Amino acid sequence: MKSGGTATAVAPANETSESQAPVAKQEAQTLAPVTTTPPAIGLTGEWGTRDIQVPRLSLVQKSGTLADEFPKGSYVLNKELVIGDGNQPFVITVLSARKYYQEDLPFGESDELPRIFDRLEEARAAGFTTDWDSGQPRVKEAADMIVLVPVPLDYATFEFKGQGFCRALWTMVSSAYNSAAKPVVTAAVCGHLREGIHRGGWAVTSELKTNQRNSWYVPIVRSRGVHSPEFIQFAQAAVL
Repeated sequence: MKSGGTATAVAPANETSESQAPVAKQEAQTLAPVTTTPPAIGLTGEWGTRDIQVPRLSLVQKSGTLADEFPKGSYVLNKELVIGDGNQPFVITVLSARKYYQEDLPFGESDELPRIFDRLEEARAAGFTTDWDSGQPRVKEAADMIVLVPVPLDYATFEFKGQGFCRALWTMVSSAYNSAAKPVVTAAVCGHLREGIHRGGWAVTSELKTNQRNSWYVPIVRSRGVHSPEFIQFAQAAVL
């Protein structure tokens, strides 16, 4: 597989401060949601979701390991392929989304992995709160989305009309959760994607946010409407 490439393809469609380090810690603990299928030909033994590796989609921040190799504010797949520069949008399709609550650990003060809770009541039972300045340990909203991203054919696991695609795991915490996860979930619950979250496309860019102490990049997603019937059929038959 090639390294450090740039993807320029676009998917067809009808057309609070955040740092990279806590997300990276959380990535090691969170499992990618995957669609269960019948046992694959050639596999024997006890295989599960822990054995499946989904490439990660990462937004490059101002510091961290990715910032040493890739443009700040860009999107990188599997720590090797630039999918978008943050200015020109690329189009993704959200295949699934999982919400959870992640322990809010002070940045740079501990190597401890944050605790993860599937439900808010579980976090509260463990002594956590979502309130600021409460004096209690805090959790923040987070989401893992499996998304279909456009890639060159030599990176692709799926192809539609000559365009390559692959699945990616996109983790969103704090301000990323607000700016990217909420619009997608809103469309799925009470908008144009009520018949299936995979039926629509999202144009993805990034934006630099600042406060008195820090600056960081957040993902921006804008609806591209509902995909063509042909693309929806492709997604349902080959990808989901």
